[in-house]
Amino acid sequence: MQKIIGKQAIQIEMLKKTEGDPGEKVEAVEELKKEGYTIKAACEALGIARSSYYASRKKQTTEKAERKVKEKDAEIIEKIKEIKTLHPFWGYRRKLLAEAPGKHSYQ
Repeated sequence: MQKIIGKQAIQIEMLKKTEGDPGEKVEAVEELKKEGYTIKAACEALGIARSSYYASRKKQTTEKAERKVKEKDAEIIEKIKEIKTLHPFWGYRRKLLAEAPGKHSYQ
């Protein structure tokens, strides 16, 4: 009986916070998880599938990783542009050697 009342209290509390937006529901599951509820109970209370919750988390993680890669690429592109301004007639092989001396060798 207490278990049912507890689930209903969770449902009422979280439904007040999230009215239909899937992104908000995923955030609400995170909040409930911090409060000690299981992911299963939180998802059931909010009316979303656990697979949707995990898919959303995976998407967020992937986006963060992509941003990090773009930042690294931007640094490399900036170095290549600097070398190009100093030596406009060099080809890609010389630019590569100038960027990372000792790493690459062409024979």
